[in-house]
Amino acid sequence: MRKLQIVLTSAVLLTATSMASAQGSAESNTVVLDPSGRTLSAATSWAEDQPITIRFRGEVSTVCENLRVSYAWHDDVMEPEPLFADAKAVYGTIETKSLASCKTNSPSLEIPRVSGKRMLTYTVWKLGTPTESDGTAKAAVENELMRLRPLFDPNNTISIKSLTREAFADLRDLLETTAVGLDEAVTRRADTVTLDARNLKGLEEDAKLFAGTSDATGIQTLRGILADLRTARDALRASQDAQAGDQRSSKALRSVRDRMLEAVFFPVKACASATVLKIGGLLPARTSKSVYYNFTQSPAPPGVSLVLMGGYPRVNQDDRLFAIVANRALTAHRYPFTLSATRVVSAPPILAPVRPTFDVAKAIAPGDSAVHLLSNTEKSKTDATVMIQCDAVVDASSVNTAFRDSVLPFQERFVGNEVLTVSISTYISHLATDKSTTTVEGTDSKVTKQTIVEAKVVDLVDSVKYPQVRALYRFNFATGAVVSSLRDPSFVRVKTAANDPDTTTVDEARYQLETSEGSGRVFPAFLLSTYLKRVDIQEPVWRRCGTARCPGWRMLPAPSVGFSIANPADNVFIGVTSELLENVHLFVGRHNGKVNELVTPRDGSGTDVDIVRADRDSADPKLRTRRTWDWAWGVTFNINALSSFIK
Repeated sequence: MRKLQIVLTSAVLLTATSMASAQGSAESNTVVLDPSGRTLSAATSWAEDQPITIRFRGEVSTVCENLRVSYAWHDDVMEPEPLFADAKAVYGTIETKSLASCKTNSPSLEIPRVSGKRMLTYTVWKLGTPTESDGTAKAAVENELMRLRPLFDPNNTISIKSLTREAFADLRDLLETTAVGLDEAVTRRADTVTLDARNLKGLEEDAKLFAGTSDATGIQTLRGILADLRTARDALRASQDAQAGDQRSSKALRSVRDRMLEAVFFPVKACASATVLKIGGLLPARTSKSVYYNFTQSPAPPGVSLVLMGGYPRVNQDDRLFAIVANRALTAHRYPFTLSATRVVSAPPILAPVRPTFDVAKAIAPGDSAVHLLSNTEKSKTDATVMIQCDAVVDASSVNTAFRDSVLPFQERFVGNEVLTVSISTYISHLATDKSTTTVEGTDSKVTKQTIVEAKVVDLVDSVKYPQVRALYRFNFATGAVVSSLRDPSFVRVKTAANDPDTTTVDEARYQLETSEGSGRVFPAFLLSTYLKRVDIQEPVWRRCGTARCPGWRMLPAPSVGFSIANPADNVFIGVTSELLENVHLFVGRHNGKVNELVTPRDGSGTDVDIVRADRDSADPKLRTRRTWDWAWGVTFNINALSSFIK
């Protein structure tokens, strides 16, 4: 019996230790793209102990070595934007990686996780073919820098002809800083120009007053005013020239700063042009679930559509849910998307009706709806070029042709067993009026054509019901049988010698106390278990991990307390239970119960009464009960499991 207890306890504990690795191995954590950046598939739920994998499939071999992925982790959920180098001030650290191996059919790269981050945004871009630089552009930029040197390097401390990479970046920053200083000087000179203009205007008014004078004093005064007027005009012209010079210098500094990228100082080959292919976003937290839609264009009205990509994730009441519209390019559709959801609490599936939740969550009345708008103002770069790395310049027009993801969040928290009815809408350009009007005036006719295009709201996902949100349970109530090692002994007096009837003065009858240790007992019992982690009872007990089967969270040992059905106050069971099969629980623990104990007669001094007198006593032995502990194990069932057995 003891060996059996040890084996059962070890099995339950082994189940607990294997939970973590089994939980992670069931998730792929992978998003799959084609060489053009289009999303082919993506994980709808994620394992937190594994990195994120971006994999490419299709004819990748010709472009594999030129593909790069820039990525950044974020604390909050946001609309994905291109991750250029100048976005570090907004997004923090931006990493750029190439694919691990281009010799495989499905090259990929792994992105390590950052603890505590909720979202990963990434940009896929493709380098063009570098071309040899003839040095003409570089020489022209160097000559321009030499000409402008007095503005940013009056002491000639920078070696413009032999710049290192670090000095190259520092010089570009210095040029921008100097240009900003000149802009501030232009602003300050504006006040000087205004004052000089007012002074000149006042002198001109004074000269008009003395223009018609003929006396000597007036003529002398007029001559002084005219001299001051010439000086004021020269001062105004000098202020205006200085202001215009600062403006020209600021513009020239910024121009040469931008030309330094195109002139290609590093390496010997020219910077390869780069094209943005994908602007994506992933929500890889364990409690984040995503529903992916593929954006497509079609000739039939309304001209665009959303097609479910993959399937629906399993969502429980602690999860956050997102709808992600993938593969939309701004050149194909520039309007944002709007998500609305109606929430209705429905009856739970009858799987185990005696698993009380004891939740205090506020229920939502049937028909209650919540509309969540996506505030994603679409942005397009207007600069001619945007720098990703020192070795690559991206044509910003490719940002508008790149495939991008739009993230539409639902509310923060769900209620167990509610059903979501989801709609996703957007605007489309609608031809509201298209007519021609002919006006006849005498022998002449005039045709007027009127065309009015309006934006119209269309539902691309129209009142689609998502799978029911799964409730999580903290407690489980089950009944069954518990086998206890606790033995209840019994005591009886047995006559060992009969009385001699011929003697009347002496009783020769003798008695012996016999003890039976008893055996293990089986108790019909009910047990209440408390899960350390709330569980989803719709999730299989044994889940599939690739080709193998792994234990689920329902097998995690749960602290349990139980009572005997017949006499609950006398027999208490404390231990752990593990659900090894659907609604069938294995209990291992300790039994605290009452057992019989013999009361030994004692005299006043505390010593045992003379055994000679004890063996002559024919009365039943005096007994009392006491509580003690011993091992117990058993099998319990939920009510629906028992009913299926009876059927």
